[in-house]
Amino acid sequence: QTCALPIWSLRDVVLAYVPGLSALQAPSEQSVAMRGVYGEIQQQILVLVDGHVVNARSTGAAPLDVGLTLDNVDRIEVERGPASTWGAGALTATIHVHTRPTTTTMAPDVRVSLGSMGQRRLSFVSSGTAAGSGTYLAWGAVAASSGQQLPSDTLPRYAQTPGSGSVTADRMAAPASHDVGVRYERGPLAVFATHRTGHSSERSEEHTSELQS
Repeated sequence: QTCALPIWSLRDVVLAYVPGLSALQAPSEQSVAMRGVYGEIQQQILVLVDGHVVNARSTGAAPLDVGLTLDNVDRIEVERGPASTWGAGALTATIHVHTRPTTTTMAPDVRVSLGSMGQRRLSFVSSGTAAGSGTYLAWGAVAASSGQQLPSDTLPRYAQTPGSGSVTADRMAAPASHDVGVRYERGPLAVFATHRTGHSSERSEEHTSELQS
């Protein structure tokens, strides 16, 4: 069902389908709030991929950005409310992303997406039989956004001297976000490996001021 919506990230999916979630624009990232509970970074929701915790060990943060690809997803389960089933970190909700089964044969699917504000994305996903009578699921995605530059005027309460400037909206910091991984299964043996780097859309401002006599 996500194909019929303008989905760019996991954040877009949960906002479209999960009651009680609302969009949040923090100074450093675009996030979500469950029942109005939020912080500077997304630390209140526990995010899992095939049972593996995505939240950082040091900060507990797990931004719902394009660092998690959706091309390899079979289903997404959301448990609202505090839950300790999967460990600490589920203060307001738990989002469990289940990837596609490795037993389903799928020819390599490569996609290129372009959007407004300089959005661009390249992804691939493939699954099937591997060497040694095992099955695999492999995926990769790279995403970036240049943003849109808009004119902005500083107000006296924000600047000592009024001036003109610009705001860049929906830009992603370099380097590009990526999610690359593989899951291999052979009988009781299961191997899961992935590497992710995600950047949320952000806003940056540049202003120039002139002294007035």
